[in-house]
Amino acid sequence: MTNEQPLGEAALLQEGYRRAAWRLIPFLVFLFVLAWIDRVNVGFAKLSMLSDLNFSEAVYGLGAGIFFIGYFLFEVPSNLLLEKIGAKKTLARITILWGITSIAMAWVKSESAFYVLRFLLGAFEAGFFPGVVLYLTYWFPAERRSQINGLFMTSFAIAGVVGGPVAGWVMSTMGGVHGMANWQWLFILEGIPSILAGLAVLAFLPDRPKRASWLSPAMAQAMTARLESEAKAQAREHNFKAALTDPKVWLCTIIYFCIVSGNATIAFWTPSIIKEIGVQGNFTIGLVSAIPFVAGTIAMVWNGHHSDKTGEVRLHCAIASLIAAIGLAATGA
Repeated sequence: MTNEQPLGEAALLQEGYRRAAWRLIPFLVFLFVLAWIDRVNVGFAKLSMLSDLNFSEAVYGLGAGIFFIGYFLFEVPSNLLLEKIGAKKTLARITILWGITSIAMAWVKSESAFYVLRFLLGAFEAGFFPGVVLYLTYWFPAERRSQINGLFMTSFAIAGVVGGPVAGWVMSTMGGVHGMANWQWLFILEGIPSILAGLAVLAFLPDRPKRASWLSPAMAQAMTARLESEAKAQAREHNFKAALTDPKVWLCTIIYFCIVSGNATIAFWTPSIIKEIGVQGNFTIGLVSAIPFVAGTIAMVWNGHHSDKTGEVRLHCAIASLIAAIGLAATGA
């Protein structure tokens, strides 16, 4: 009898994690794809928006970058709110508000309005990515998170694969429809799905395993007990003050800052770079911009799986970052 219980518990956990992965990850990836598209579609809008509004490259650069000021200021407060009121309400609020802000970009007429809306977009989206990373810790133990986070982070790559061609199609076909410019339609058509997805969050996303109707009570209990056992074994101090005084947190912050800096450069300037090297047509530019993200999708899944399989984390992060740095430098050359 004593030998059967661990096997039964292991089977419950395995099935519970499988269901959670299939139910949560595709939906969360879909949400992030929408967030990423609404964040970076300004790079495609730029192809005609600047000339229509008489904005300079400097105005565009500041507007693209000011997004991250709002992101920086509201990232931690948003995560603290998620812990307090739950993932469902927090992620729904975030998704709906960034969708509304994206749509509002279609009626930008002045530089100040451009800056304000970009700042608000960053402020509203700030809690999404770190919020999802936190949310996944409510479902999966540490030994499964590299692969699970890798699957979720394919959303970066998938967004590029999907977003580029879609943006290129809108920019190529919607100009002049109902008297509106193609870049205006880009913001509208890519903002509406985010609002609808935010409403779907309220109906679809459970806060914790015990609230998931697609898990049996035994599965939910086993998953919750596993996470509680892990938390007790780690016995770490979890508060904002402890995070601010932890050198490892600051080291990870610096590393991630460098990664995101390169990521933002590619996201906001790729359409312009592709156009500069002689590629013509907005739709073609969108297709070409998807190529790096196809490679990224494959690499992310493999890297996360291999990290979990070998139990090694640091080299998997370092080598991936080094390859990305070489590619970014080569782009500039």
